[in-house]
Amino acid sequence: MSGGSRTGWTVAAVYFGARVLILSVHADPSWVREAFEAGACGYLTKISAPEEIGTAVREVLKGLFYVSPVVT
Repeated sequence: MSGGSRTGWTVAAVYFGARVLILSVHADPSWVREAFEAGACGYLTKISAPEEIGTAVREVLKGLFYVSPVVT
């Protein structure tokens, strides 16, 4: 896992209950699976439209999970 992803896990560990939404260049399902296994609540790619980012943030804040539809 990349350093950026590890930062999210550190935040989640320090702030118990933090909801981590990953924004990544990787759209491969193996990256998404690894992120969720490590505790992420959402996964977006860096090509996500601003509207999608807003949707993902709202879903994660509601306690739901979000995965970008561009993940293959």
